[in-house]
Amino acid sequence: KQVSVFTCQQPTALYVSDTTENSAVLHWTPANMEPAWNIEYGFSGFTPGTGTLISNVQTNSYLLTGLATFTSYDFYVQSACYTGSTSNWAGPGSFVTSGGNFVGSPVAYYPFNRNANDVSGHNYHGSNVTASLTTDRFGAPNSAYYFSGSTSITIPFIAPFNANSHTLCAWVQTNSAGGRILAFPSGGGQHYSLNYGFPQSGKASIYYDGSGVNVASSSSNINDNEWHFITGVIDGTNMTLRIYIDGVLETTVAANGNPIPGSEYLNIGRFNGSYGEYFTGKIDDIIIYNEVLSDAQILSLYN
Repeated sequence: KQVSVFTCQQPTALYVSDTTENSAVLHWTPANMEPAWNIEYGFSGFTPGTGTLISNVQTNSYLLTGLATFTSYDFYVQSACYTGSTSNWAGPGSFVTSGGNFVGSPVAYYPFNRNANDVSGHNYHGSNVTASLTTDRFGAPNSAYYFSGSTSITIPFIAPFNANSHTLCAWVQTNSAGGRILAFPSGGGQHYSLNYGFPQSGKASIYYDGSGVNVASSSSNINDNEWHFITGVIDGTNMTLRIYIDGVLETTVAANGNPIPGSEYLNIGRFNGSYGEYFTGKIDDIIIYNEVLSDAQILSLYN
């Protein structure tokens, strides 16, 4: 006589809607006819078993409240079946809360949690995404993008990113020869770019065209295949350029003239269609400001 063994199946299709500064609605698709589910959530990259557990949720959506503003979260969902057994955990699903008192006032923020969306509240979402999702610096899957040397992401907006002062931030991991992390072109010139390996091999740089070429390069190399937090500052009031590695100021140089207006879409992972200059490696958590952040603010972002 054949005996069937019931296995409690995990839910599928985790996603998030209605994200606010302090809340988000979690959704999932039931596996079968299970009566309830358990949820575990925490900051992005948390180890399952160390997060906050919510038990016996009886609908396949849940309003999560009391969250921190402008913060990345992961969540997992588990079926609780009629037999008293539970399934394996499904996930993680990922999301970022909006708004709030983030450091400064970002024009755009790309945490790259499963997509190239801007979560600053301005909705300057990425498009033409040819880069592939990968693990971030915490090991969380689908939480950063890998750029192969021929792939990129386009931000199809121009006017919001033109200003005389900027702070540009990105986490990168690479051991390649060089490429553009973030570029705002204007024909053959550029309103700004955050780079690796331009113009010095192994170094990060902030670059713009004004009254001539303006560039500040890091003193340390970043081509060690480790994650580094790169920050470039264009100070249009004091006419200086600064480059920071892992929250520490490395180079300050005098600048000449304000940046020429950008006339093409922003690109992540390359310069533009004509010049290429593709990046190879991982990029995550790009933040763009039309303002100058202080040393303390930049260190706060790194930490």
